[in-house]
Amino acid sequence: MNSESYSARTVRWALGAAFALLGLPTLYVAISSWHWPLMHDAPLIHYIAWRLDEGATA
Repeated sequence: MNSESYSARTVRWALGAAFALLGLPTLYVAISSWHWPLMHDAPLIHYIAWRLDEGATA
């Protein structure tokens, strides 16, 4: 086994572990909070849309 395939396998494993540790809990919270009402979000969303329309992208 050469070091290049070992390195690629290590990177693939690390990305999978990062997804499992960060992505799965995030997905769980997003699904479990889906029923929450969006209250008082309209002004914030309008402000963000206005800022993006003015060119503030960063």
